[in-house]
Amino acid sequence: MWKKLNDIKNGHTESALLEVPGGWIVRTVVTYYSATGGGVSCAVEQTFVSDPKHEWGDLEIEDL
Repeated sequence: MWKKLNDIKNGHTESALLEVPGGWIVRTVVTYYSATGGGVSCAVEQTFVSDPKHEWGDLEIEDL
């Protein structure tokens, strides 16, 4: 399950963490508005952060 990070409070950026085997995935979504009136757009970036010494409890797996 994704865990929301409250690191940037500008209203346009939202980040979240997801535990995965061997580390974490950090996802950041940036929402921005077109100056020419073209509407709302967003950019999504996902980064894997290695954490090989992380102690994992029981890992729940769900088929998607």
